[in-house]
Amino acid sequence: MIWLDGTIENTVAISKEITVTKRTLAVAFTCYNGNIQDLIISAAAGDKEIFADENGFIELPEGVGAVKIKFASEKYVALGQIDVYSHTHATPDAGDIKTIDATCTRAGGKVYVCADCNKTVYVEKTALKDHELEHVHVDATCKDGVDKDVCKVCNAEFNVKVLQGDSAHHKFGVVVLEEATCVKSGKKLSICEYCGEIKDRAILPATGKHTYKNGVCTGCGAEDPDYKGDSSNGTSSGSGTVKPSCGGCGSNVSGGFFGLGILGAAVVVSVKRRK
Repeated sequence: MIWLDGTIENTVAISKEITVTKRTLAVAFTCYNGNIQDLIISAAAGDKEIFADENGFIELPEGVGAVKIKFASEKYVALGQIDVYSHTHATPDAGDIKTIDATCTRAGGKVYVCADCNKTVYVEKTALKDHELEHVHVDATCKDGVDKDVCKVCNAEFNVKVLQGDSAHHKFGVVVLEEATCVKSGKKLSICEYCGEIKDRAILPATGKHTYKNGVCTGCGAEDPDYKGDSSNGTSSGSGTVKPSCGGCGSNVSGGFFGLGILGAAVVVSVKRRK
C-alpha cells in the first residue's frame, strides 16, 4: 500500500529500479481512497522524468533499460496492488494515422490507435494549449462564497479562494404551498433563497368569501342566495326552476293547457248550434 497525503506537503513515492525491455509502460493499481485524477505517475530514467499520458502509458526514449516508477499527489490518495506492464504498440498502416488538435487537457499531433491495446498512440506530439480562464466570484451569504478562475474548456479551477459565509445572512421569502379558499385552509412557509433553510410554517385560514359564477361558488359549489337568472330563458333565482309564461296571462303551464281545452269545447258547441 502507498499513502500520499498531499494536503500536508507534496508527497512522493518512488519504486525500486525496474528493468525494462520495451519502450511502453503501463502502471495498473487499485485506488482505495481519494481521486485517481489527483495522482501523477511518471518514470525516472537517469536524470529524465517521463510522465504518463492521458491513456496512462509512459513512452520511454530509445536506449532506456531501467526505470523507477514515481507517484505524486497534492491531495490524499491511498493505492495498492500495483503492477507495471510493458508493451510494444503495433505498427500502423499509413492510412491509420490522423492529426488531432491540441486542447488544454490533450496534446495534439499525429496519432493512431494501436491494434493490440486499442489505445491512442502519438507518432508526433504538440504541446497542450493554455487554459481559457474566466474569473468567477460568488458573494458569501449564509453559504460560503468563492473567488476563482475556471477554464471555459475543461472546467478546471485555479486560484480558488473560499469566502466564509455567515449563518445570520439568510434571505427568506414567503412561499404559499396551498392557497386558502372560502371553506378550506391553506399552507405557507418561509424559505431562504440562498441555502433552502425553512422556517415559519403556517396555516392560512379559510377566507369565508365565496366566488360565484352562474349562481354557484367556484370554490365549494354553494349556491348564491342572491342570484337571479336570465328571465329571457325562464331561469329563476338559485333554485333553477323553470317558469314559462302564457302570453302575459300569468297562468302556469298546467293552467294554460286547461284554458285551451275549454276554448276548444266552446268552438264545438257553436258549430253544432249552426246546424
